[in-house]
Amino acid sequence: YLYLFSRLRRGAGVEVPLRVRAASNPGDHGHEWVRARFVEERCPDRPFVPSRIDDNPHLDRIAYRQALAKLGGVARRQLEEGDWEVRDEGGMFDRAWFALVDSAPAIVTSRVREWDLAASCSATAKRTAGVKLSRAPDGSFCVEHVVVGKWSPGERDAVIEATAHADGVGCRIAVEQEPGSGGIAQIDALARRLVGFRVERVKATGDKVLRAGPTASQAEARNIRLVRGAWNQEFLDELEAFPTGYYMDQVDALSHGLSLLAAVSGVRVRVIGGRRGIGGAA
Repeated sequence: YLYLFSRLRRGAGVEVPLRVRAASNPGDHGHEWVRARFVEERCPDRPFVPSRIDDNPHLDRIAYRQALAKLGGVARRQLEEGDWEVRDEGGMFDRAWFALVDSAPAIVTSRVREWDLAASCSATAKRTAGVKLSRAPDGSFCVEHVVVGKWSPGERDAVIEATAHADGVGCRIAVEQEPGSGGIAQIDALARRLVGFRVERVKATGDKVLRAGPTASQAEARNIRLVRGAWNQEFLDELEAFPTGYYMDQVDALSHGLSLLAAVSGVRVRVIGGRRGIGGAA
């Protein structure tokens, strides 16, 4: 879609405006991308004009609604009502698996805030997500808090620093390391900024779906609880849409954090500036 803009051209001196017009229904591949770019971010240079069945006076609305009724569920609401909020379930997670609790466990064996980093504020960019997890002596896990958003690199690092101080020094900080020297430098810079905190690096291996498998198993076994908070809805929406949804940042941070707390074999410890850190598989 974005490549189409490179085809907009006109002769010198011609005053015909250059425009791209597009139409789409909610649902299927690209749903979250279109929703983020047009529905959520209302930019003057790309207005979103919703249109529903009743806006078309020439349509046999009764027959069309009868046809759409055969679809049922999510697809019917998307096509009949133009509903961009309802979405297909991805199939790996069910929100019913996560019990809500009023507070984190009083006694935990370990606690970590896992960060999945992004570095852009654009409507189509991925997001930075920090998922705080703890493990109780009985082996159960608790998602205590989630921070998610789109920030510039400087703003993002300030959010991570502020969150670290709010969590306290007893909470480990783990950051997914992007491939290449840039990813190493990024985490080294964060470690220097987070003096006094235990900062660890996690080198991702395999794809996000494979990494989410053990987490989904723990969730289905009703072994992951959530502390009640304003972040619950968005967190569960992303999990249910995974892996077909546009955003996967909270899911990936959850998967990495849970693997650290579960002490998954194959993860080795590296030292970052005098602190212990997680590296790739040995």
